[in-house]
Amino acid sequence: MADFEIEGLAELQKKLDRLPALFASVAQDAMTEAVLVLEDAVAQRTPVAWGNLRGSITHKVTETPAEVTGLVGTSVSYAPAVEEGTAPHWPPLQPLVEWVHKLKLAGTYSVRSRRRAGGRARQQAEDVAVARAISAKIARSGTQGAYMFRDGLAASAPEILAIFDRAVDKLLDQL
Repeated sequence: MADFEIEGLAELQKKLDRLPALFASVAQDAMTEAVLVLEDAVAQRTPVAWGNLRGSITHKVTETPAEVTGLVGTSVSYAPAVEEGTAPHWPPLQPLVEWVHKLKLAGTYSVRSRRRAGGRARQQAEDVAVARAISAKIARSGTQGAYMFRDGLAASAPEILAIFDRAVDKLLDQL
């Protein structure tokens, strides 16, 4: 049997031994960048009245020896209804009244001062009337979804794929 030696085998083995740690580092960085891109895309598409839903959108990156996982989401209970819409139902009136008032959907406003005409009782009655009309519309046909997560992912997919392509190139360069 002939003896032979492969040049560079020891160096290759050292590089391969570093691969799991190197992969974890590069994958963690790429996933963090990707979820930040997605989080921004989702937030830009999120409807805003008070900003609670948009402000609650966040990300999380977790790592195990086998994988790196990224998650973009929210803990706001009404987020699925905003994302996907709702079937016809009677919504609670008070949040609609507050929404109508916030968005100035009812009443008469002065062009010069931009102030609303009428006293508090009149303004409240106008807000309630518009809120009841909106409630009746929701009871007849539900609400349409905003699809901010679905559309945000679709819009950011090319950039996210480019992030992971660069990560693979970086990993190969470091090997």
